[in-house]
Amino acid sequence: MVHHEQILKSRQRFSQIYDIFILPPSLESLEDRLKKRGEDEPHIITKRLLAAGREISHASKCQYVIINDVFEDALSQMKQIVGTTRLRYVAQAKRHEALFDDYGLSFD
Repeated sequence: MVHHEQILKSRQRFSQIYDIFILPPSLESLEDRLKKRGEDEPHIITKRLLAAGREISHASKCQYVIINDVFEDALSQMKQIVGTTRLRYVAQAKRHEALFDDYGLSFD
């Protein structure tokens, strides 16, 4: 989990960063998932749920949101976001510098 403060710092440092917030379909489903993993004691699960609630309140600060209801769907959505960001002007200009130069296109 990346905290919202880290996202804001990263945006300031890296101009081409894209943030994605992955939401559980509900806090109840998140609790069920954590319990089924069997990795944490009940008090740790409670702490994680409280932390998740605080973090979820910052979802609106992210550029993209994925609801992780069905893992395969969430993964597909993640791939779509990554693919789309690779097609942005600056990304394409960096990858195809000679072509953009041939057309007299700027890199700004």
